[in-house]
Amino acid sequence: MTFQVTGVENDLASFHVIDESAGVTNDDTVRCQDSVVVNLPLIYISLLLSDYLDGVLNTYQESGVTAPSYQTFEENNWSYSWGVEKLVEQPVRVQAPGLQSGHILRDNIIKIQSETTGTREAVTVLAGTFLQAILVINEFRAPVTIGNSGASFIVKYREWYEPYVGLLKIRTDSASLDYSGVPIPFR
Repeated sequence: MTFQVTGVENDLASFHVIDESAGVTNDDTVRCQDSVVVNLPLIYISLLLSDYLDGVLNTYQESGVTAPSYQTFEENNWSYSWGVEKLVEQPVRVQAPGLQSGHILRDNIIKIQSETTGTREAVTVLAGTFLQAILVINEFRAPVTIGNSGASFIVKYREWYEPYVGLLKIRTDSASLDYSGVPIPFR
């Protein structure tokens, strides 16, 4: 997956996303305020979860921040937790092999909890080797309607960032549907 910033004006940055494996491209914008990423579209999560989602998660930011400022991380010795809530603007079908499909419905709230632990790791990607990449651990949680029942679609994933460079790598650790506290993992 390739992200390319195509323009910056005031507090908005335009970017182009290419998922080479799926042949999907998308253009969108990021809004920042005082060095804080306030609203980042969930296009990268939609592409990451393309095996499970039938469509793109179009959302509107309700509360929280997508990424705190560099200064906030430094002040907390790179050990920090934060969250964001996003309102779903149009339904998306959730599907997994062997499981009944469900829907993330319009006007539901998606929650993403993120944390850094101060861990720095060496990461090698096509752009090179980055010896001090910052590890961010995330949990994505969305309510899902399956027939007349409710469940939660939970995805745990990791991201590695290099300050002043950006996202280097993203990896899904697990994806599951949680029915009343009983997780059913996706294969």
